[in-house]
Amino acid sequence: QEFFNDLQYNLSSGSDYIHMFRRNASGASRSVPFNTIDVPFRLTNNEMLVTAMVNGHPVEMVFDTGASMIVLDINIAAAILPAPQQARMAGFGGIGGDKPALIVNLESLKLGDLEKRNIEITVGQIGTSLLGQPFFKDQRYVIDNDKKLIRFFR
Repeated sequence: QEFFNDLQYNLSSGSDYIHMFRRNASGASRSVPFNTIDVPFRLTNNEMLVTAMVNGHPVEMVFDTGASMIVLDINIAAAILPAPQQARMAGFGGIGGDKPALIVNLESLKLGDLEKRNIEITVGQIGTSLLGQPFFKDQRYVIDNDKKLIRFFR
């Protein structure tokens, strides 16, 4: 986020590109469609934090374009999710090393008006929750740092 902070950027996973604009550049305004799903974010320690609805419960998550999975911290999962009827053991790794985890299916995960149903997530002791690629990899969106919005194309 430090690198991108002064830019507006348009990401399209399907086309594998990032289109970057300087603030107030003439092309930047043309890159934002009129009919978008706007999701506010806030920056903390260079992380984009969004509020997602996990089975109807608000959960603050890091909008992590580099995460290959959706991870819900075990403490949050214990507070808002029923005990899973089916789960499988797995692990996940990162800067802190490899950690044990459970793979479970969520009934619903929403970010603004975007919703994924019956989506697979990882539950582990991570200290935060990550909204990764499985949620938004098929979406095209613009990160508007001026207005602190993620604008998803409809």
